[in-house]
Amino acid sequence: MSNSENSQKPHDRMASFLKDDMEAVNVLIRDRMASKHAPRIPEVTAHLVDAGGKRLRPMLTLATAHLCGYDGPYHIHLAATVEFIHTATLLHDDVVDESGQRRGRPTANLLWDNKSSVLVGDYLFSRSFQLMVETGSLRVLDILSNASATIAEGEVLQLTASQDLRTTEEIYLQVVRGKTAALFSAATEVGGVIAGASDAHVAALFEYGDALGVAFQIVDDLLDFQGDEKATGKNVGDDFRERKLTMPLIKAVAKADAEEHAFWQRTIEKGKQQDGDLEHAISLLHKHGALEDTKTAARSEAARAKAALSTLPEHPVKDMLTDLADYVVERITLRAARRVPFDCQFLLRQPTNQDDSIAACRPPPSQRRRLGTAQSTSPPTPTFVPACSFRPTEAPLEPWRWTAQERLRHSACHCAVPPATAQSR
Repeated sequence: MSNSENSQKPHDRMASFLKDDMEAVNVLIRDRMASKHAPRIPEVTAHLVDAGGKRLRPMLTLATAHLCGYDGPYHIHLAATVEFIHTATLLHDDVVDESGQRRGRPTANLLWDNKSSVLVGDYLFSRSFQLMVETGSLRVLDILSNASATIAEGEVLQLTASQDLRTTEEIYLQVVRGKTAALFSAATEVGGVIAGASDAHVAALFEYGDALGVAFQIVDDLLDFQGDEKATGKNVGDDFRERKLTMPLIKAVAKADAEEHAFWQRTIEKGKQQDGDLEHAISLLHKHGALEDTKTAARSEAARAKAALSTLPEHPVKDMLTDLADYVVERITLRAARRVPFDCQFLLRQPTNQDDSIAACRPPPSQRRRLGTAQSTSPPTPTFVPACSFRPTEAPLEPWRWTAQERLRHSACHCAVPPATAQSR
């Protein structure tokens, strides 16, 4: 493998390998999303389709078909089917969640209206079933129709479970398997089915897709609290504001004392949120190790995905699928790293040199920016960068003059300056 290939992300390498197939999928998508009588349909669909995205799910169908030696035309139909189902669920989700942003752009329901989003989503579901039938495979129809029903079931379960503090990790995983993993596993499974793969290989592909989908959603929920808004296309804390009990919150609630439990009841169950609640929620996640425990769960699912591939034949696509499982969980490190405030200049005391002023930050000295000049003997003015969730009410202020509220808010940021070291003013 060349150095340029090594430097590419797994899904980019897969996209290059499947370039011709993906072009055929895009042509088919544009052809089937057209409508002679309702121009609103292609308008709404094109807005979401043209927003980009990795097209990961249809690529999984194409990749697994290639892995199993398929050389017919219907993997293109199935990949388009998977993308139509996914796009339909996004249109419906944005209405249910009252979202205003998707992939960094305004959502369709915001630009048009809820009715248009729901009805166009219904249209895409119908188109997906037409494409399924064209393959002539009842087994494919069974897999994808079951996946569609499971997705809807998962979304309904989330409505009842997401704001109930009694929700367990078992119920959360049931939701995830419905709303996310069901389409991943269907996408990989039908690739093997259309290729005529053995039952053992089809089962392995299902297992891979299920594990990859679960890992993907866990990481997505984790990034809601420590991700890069430009990279995710979502606002940090959206799940908290929408009162969704995801794995990090479930883990923190399980370890909460009486005071913390009252906080979760107010913010999640009752929806009475106020300024500073998100920062406090993040501080509780850090306090109980909920974010690290969630990362561990995601890595475990990625390992399960890679193990499922072990029985499948050797193929360049197999290596890409293996790397993809690793990359899904590496997003945690890559995106969280962007939020580490290398520019952070929170001070524990008046420094006598520039190294003292950054001694409390987590990044190693080699990654920290140097402040001022080596001869400086006065404390530099604190710089509060976007990567840090703390915002002082009267910036710039020396940290040893922060109020109790300011210290509390700072405890949620990635700098890890102990709040107790700042004296109340």
